[in-house]
Order: sequence, then C-alpha cells, then structure tokens
Amino acid sequence: MKTDKESPYTRYRLVNGSYYISRVDPDSFGGWSAWEPVDKSYALNRLIEESEEPSRVGDEAEVPLKLDEGKIRYDLIPPRALRETAKAFMSGLKDEREPNDWLKVSKGEHWRYRDALQRHLEAVKMGEELDKDSNLHHYAHMAANALILLELVLREEEGDE
Repeated sequence: MKTDKESPYTRYRLVNGSYYISRVDPDSFGGWSAWEPVDKSYALNRLIEESEEPSRVGDEAEVPLKLDEGKIRYDLIPPRALRETAKAFMSGLKDEREPNDWLKVSKGEHWRYRDALQRHLEAVKMGEELDKDSNLHHYAHMAANALILLELVLREEEGDE
C-alpha cells in the first residue's frame, strides 16, 4: 500500500466512531482500495494537514470528513470483473447492433437472456473458459446477461418498461 505522500487521492470515512482510509489503487484502473481501519489521531491529523483552513484542530465537527454511512458503496464492485462485463456488452455491438438494444425486448421474451446466461454456464461446466465468438470469459457474458435480467425486472417493478 502506498503512503499518503505517494498517493494524492486519499479518502477517509467515519463509521460508528471508527475511522477508515482508502486510496486510489493503481492496479484497479482508478478504483479505490478496500477500506482499512486507522487510528483516530492519524485520520484527524491527515485531514487537518490536507484541509486548507481547519478552524479548530482536533474538533471532529470541524474536520472536513466525508460521511458515507448509509450510502451505496460502488467501491465494492470488483473493477476487473466490471471491466470484463463492459467488454461483453461491447461485444454485443458487433453486427451493427445498437447500444442497449436489449431494452427493446418485449416483456414476454426475457427468457432469451436467461437462456443465454444458461448457455454460458453450461460452456463453463464443459470446461470452456472463453467464448468462441468474443474470446471473452463466459463469466463476463453471464454477468452481462444477469445485469440485463436484473435491470428488466427492476424496470418492471418500478413501472418503467
């Protein structure tokens, strides 16, 4: 892990009285490292050093701390898997298809994505790691199909078909 001096992109979090630190992880294409617990004085000192004009040293209420408790944690999504899933979506653009053409599939035809997911799963079970057409991992195609299915279901639930 890089020190704060080496990594200009550092963020802090206060959760239930405990302080955590995360830094940009160069190995994850701009993604953030996992949250690591840090000592309160360390976190407060670093925040005070980084802030332009701290009003009162050591006063938690006056330290510029981003409170993320209760917010959606996109940093939990594995960046490499997300990248490969995006590639699977991009491979679907071959043959002059339009982006997001899966939105045009009628409600009664969602089975097509379940079947596609199942075909990729069966290929993995048979020992095939990469899809022959795209040369991407079958798991990436499975993730893309699962995301499409989830999106379609959520759109139906929200009345946004």
